This record gives sequence, C-alpha cells and structure tokens, in this order.
Amino acid sequence: MLTQTKEKACIMKSGTIIRDRTNHNPRDQETGAHPRHDRIGFDDELNVGPCLLVSRELGASGGQIASKLAQRLGWAHMDKEIIDKLASQYGTPRVVLDVVDEKKVGWLADLFNGWIEGHGFSQLSYVNRLGRLFNMAAKLGNVVIVGRGAKFLLPKAAGFSVRIVAPLEFRIEQLVLRRGVTVKEARRLVQKSDTDRKGFIQTYFHHDVTDPHMHDLVVNIHQVTREFAVQLIFDAVQFWLKQSGFRTGTHNTLR
Repeated sequence: MLTQTKEKACIMKSGTIIRDRTNHNPRDQETGAHPRHDRIGFDDELNVGPCLLVSRELGASGGQIASKLAQRLGWAHMDKEIIDKLASQYGTPRVVLDVVDEKKVGWLADLFNGWIEGHGFSQLSYVNRLGRLFNMAAKLGNVVIVGRGAKFLLPKAAGFSVRIVAPLEFRIEQLVLRRGVTVKEARRLVQKSDTDRKGFIQTYFHHDVTDPHMHDLVVNIHQVTREFAVQLIFDAVQFWLKQSGFRTGTHNTLR
C-alpha cells in the first residue's frame, strides 16, 4: 500500500512558508534538517538579501543572461545547481527531482514519485525543500536565483525580480538553432514549458508568473542582444541596491 506524508497546503505570507505536517520526514532527521527553522520571520526580513530573482520563458536566454549577471555582480549563481543541491542534501534521485522541477504535476505522477522516493515525497515536499534552500541562500545574500518560485518564497524586500521574455515564434526559432530540433518539436517544448511553469506557480503560490506587475523589471529580448539585456538589468540592480541601502559583497558561501 502506498503511503504519503500528509501535509496541509502552504500559506504564503510575507515570504514565509507556514506548513503543518502530521508526520515529519525521516529523511529530514537523517540530514540534520529542522523543519521548524525553515521560515523567515519579520525580524529576519531585515537581514536577508540582496538577491536577484530571475523568471524566464524557455527560449528567451534567461539562463544565460542570469549566469552572465552573476559573473558581473560577483554573486553566487543558482539554476541547475538548485537540483544538484537538493539531490545531495536529501539523497533524492535527480530523475525524481527533474519530474517535479517547475512542472505542472498531476496527482498520479505525484503519487508515483512518492512511491519511488518513499518517506512521503511529493511536489509539495519539493517546494518546502526549495523554501529552506532559498532562505539559507537569502540570509547569506549576494545570489542570483533562477526560477522555481524564489520570488514568492522570499520576502519582497530581499530581492530584485526580473522576468525575461520574448515572442513565441522567436523562442521557437532559438530552440531550433540551439537544440537542433524540428520547428514542430520546438513549438511543443516551448508551449509545454510555458504551461508547466505557469501551472507550478499558480498551484503553489496562487499567482500568475506571466503578469508583468509581479516583477520589478520585464525585459523582452526580441529586439536587443543578450549583452544589452545583461547591462540593462545590471544597471537596474545597481540602482536598486543603492536605493535599498544594501551593503553588498562578492561572496556567498552556500554549499
């Protein structure tokens, strides 16, 4: 018989994950994780950041732009490294994490993942683990975090939120050029990614990630180069840092 840890839905308030588990995950105990310490309270909000939080559409070069920004700023970079960190810390197979990573997951797939991983693993467990990781990174500051709802898991004051977009046909063309796939396959990949990422944010954070009002800056790269986009966002972040009064460094020791 398949069993899963019962978890009440997350309630997001001021960047805090508030959750109630009827059973604690034994793997948390094995790794030394403490569920009661994964929340950022009001006092802690003053001691987190700065972070650059990058939301992106597939094919809009968001990952590459985020990487270059991390280099320009001298900050840590968290994109696919997020999955590596979760796999290492919790011993969860990458194949399981890849299935739930920014995906719109149905109940049957979630149940199957729980059966593979055991200990009540679900996409909600994944989101809670993301929250812990992002909170640790935010407390250290000087970090660029790509996607995965980081904007909604951290206090608003902790980060500058950027969304990188481009028209559908442009993004399809980029995938054809980069991955060598057909136009039909590229269109399928882009549309599936758009649906998955939007569904993931809507399910767990009850926001529309495509709404421009959710972000501090939206950049459409269709008519500009990646280098121009990097410079534009870099200048905006520098202005935000100055206005926010952050004292920044160039190191984040999260491992």
